[in-house]
Amino acid sequence: MSGAAALHAGKNIIVTSSFWPFRVKPLTTTASLLMLTGCSLRGAPSFPLVGAYFPAWMMCAIIGILAAVCFRVAFLALGIDAILRFRLFTYVSLGVLIALLVWALAFGP
Repeated sequence: MSGAAALHAGKNIIVTSSFWPFRVKPLTTTASLLMLTGCSLRGAPSFPLVGAYFPAWMMCAIIGILAAVCFRVAFLALGIDAILRFRLFTYVSLGVLIALLVWALAFGP
């Protein structure tokens, strides 16, 4: 019987001490370290607002929510809201679209 595996008495169940075999660990460690090369030490984009630094994603999310509310008001005024089948999905999608557009324009490469 090897050191990592044990055979239970009366049952044919082999229990190993770890999920990955020994040879796979260096490969998975190297692969996970290579995936971290995209991360930088610059930190998240932030901007000063009233003496505090806010993360940029928070500003983009607020702009997206305000845009979705503005779309809702405009669609109600124009009568477009009545013909929408999935209203919540539509307004959430418009808000996310505007938030991502602001993010790409303001903080994109």
